[in-house]
Amino acid sequence: MQLRTVAVLCLLLGSSLSVGVGSTAAGLATTSTAIHPTSLAPINNTTNNNTSTSVPTPVPTSASRASTQPTPPILINYSIDRTPDSLGTVQVTATVTPPPNLVNLTFYLGAEQTILQSTGIQHIENKIWAWNDSLSSAITVTYRVAVNSSMKFGVNRVETDSWAFLGTPQVTLRYGYSYYPPNPDRQHELLIQGAGYVTPTPDNEPLARYLLLGPYNSRTAQTPSQTFHYVWPRNTTLAMDPSRALGILTNLSTAFNVSAKDPRVSVFSLPHPIRGGGASYNTSLWISASTPPTSDVLYHEYVHSRQSFPETTAAMAWLIEGSASYYSHYLAWQLGNRDLETFRDRLVRGVPTDAVLATTAQTTDAAYEKGALVLAKLDIRIRNKTNGRYTLMDVFRRLNTITESQILSVSRFQATITNVTGVSVNKSVNRYVTTRDTPTLPTHLEHLYTRSDTNDSTIPVNTTIPEAIAGADRVVQIQEFLTAIQYWKQTKSVPGTNQVLSLYDFLTLVELWKNETPV
Repeated sequence: MQLRTVAVLCLLLGSSLSVGVGSTAAGLATTSTAIHPTSLAPINNTTNNNTSTSVPTPVPTSASRASTQPTPPILINYSIDRTPDSLGTVQVTATVTPPPNLVNLTFYLGAEQTILQSTGIQHIENKIWAWNDSLSSAITVTYRVAVNSSMKFGVNRVETDSWAFLGTPQVTLRYGYSYYPPNPDRQHELLIQGAGYVTPTPDNEPLARYLLLGPYNSRTAQTPSQTFHYVWPRNTTLAMDPSRALGILTNLSTAFNVSAKDPRVSVFSLPHPIRGGGASYNTSLWISASTPPTSDVLYHEYVHSRQSFPETTAAMAWLIEGSASYYSHYLAWQLGNRDLETFRDRLVRGVPTDAVLATTAQTTDAAYEKGALVLAKLDIRIRNKTNGRYTLMDVFRRLNTITESQILSVSRFQATITNVTGVSVNKSVNRYVTTRDTPTLPTHLEHLYTRSDTNDSTIPVNTTIPEAIAGADRVVQIQEFLTAIQYWKQTKSVPGTNQVLSLYDFLTLVELWKNETPV
């Protein structure tokens, strides 16, 4: 889900000069990303934007050479024109300002991109163009991008007579530079010629991923931790009132307590010919303008925006859509958009009984349906084995802290559940993920969902190490702490309290103690 910077290589030339090679890849996005206007309108106001929209230029990070001088960034400016006389395409001009230590640069155009003219670079082959420091210091590439695009479920990028919706039409760049180790940062700016809305860039992305070109309307709502921008093309008929949609989003921001909250989220509501349903990428999402208030599509795509767990193995690919599906049903019930019977109905209807999740592609029906049912079964087991102390949200909160270098496998998923909740689900996961066995749910679920998730905290035990271990406000000595560890091994609780702790809670307390108490 995230763009990654390709590792930097270096080549030693002679005894004093090094050349680094870097790369950044960014094609047309088919799903989304995040954020926008710096001036926030009240929720009851509608604002129209008819002027050029530009993403604020981020501040580049500075690297130091042996001389400790900062490395200037590679400046890349994109200017996008709808070209209304050529429906179905947009025109992009990319202007690159190379820093002094850049020695070569290569442009790779995608299949949807056709170069129209260029300055300061040379054509190599097919859609590859190159520059080196013996050429002009001004590098400009103008290219045409085909916008209209369909996927399995229908159109997801399009240009109409009055508006266009697409991903950022970037080019792929590779470059070489002198003075290793500093790798020149890339500093981007995107400008729309005319009216339009850009989802600005989160920290881990080079540019926005969604653009709405043409006149639009927008509403804004805020919670203490998130700001939502709801955007739609002007003169669009919306099945769900923006105030209702923003109310759902602000409630979800609190109810879905799994950390990984982005400060700003952009939500597009798009009319025909954009397909039904929706899509999400990082901190931006879109839904069809025909989505009714009773639908859980908005819930589903918002859950995707809060998934920060790392890349999965093939056997866990189902978790991405399965968890979005489960929590969209669950949260719609918890927030009063449907009753308990409908919640159960959505979980059990149409579930394929012969699917093996471990060999299921991420976007198949089995991932959505059986994946959601398996997670419901695990959630119920966790709630009841811990007397409501833990839920599956506690597990997802922990998964969202796993670093990208740690692949999410079946065994890591099992271990995370046990470490967080103290409940072993290994047999259930193996049975329902790696075989055709499909879980069932009781007819009545009221007594199985024993606790709301809205009051969870990042660290479930609201205490400090001295209080937890000694029952008093004093520093705990190392021997006393080791004794407490032995006590926990036997009773799964701590001296001075009646509180049962999972391994995850206890290790959290250990880390707190290490930071607060001298050994």
